[in-house]
Amino acid sequence: MSTGTGFRSARARSTSSTRPATRRAACRSGWRRRGDVLFSGDTLFRRSIGRTDLWGGSQEQILESIKRELLTLPGGLRVVPGHGPETTIAEEGRRNPFVGNAGYKPA
Repeated sequence: MSTGTGFRSARARSTSSTRPATRRAACRSGWRRRGDVLFSGDTLFRRSIGRTDLWGGSQEQILESIKRELLTLPGGLRVVPGHGPETTIAEEGRRNPFVGNAGYKPA
């Protein structure tokens, strides 16, 4: 089915947004890459990250996981969060106040 946004919708397995961020692969459980689009669920948002104040959440773990697993992806990769505006890996690497820094170099 065409969505009118230049890409076709894909079937993706849904995951719980309340999954604890303390697990070793916290990001892996909340995002899926399909071609040149990353569906980040409730893990990474434009200029923000997922909630860690719920039971089992850990800001330290989600930040480490995003930096290690997502910001190492190609910079031009589109990021479509579970809600809110789209962004790119490079934009978040440079401008996200939680995980970004001005010296970020996209993969």
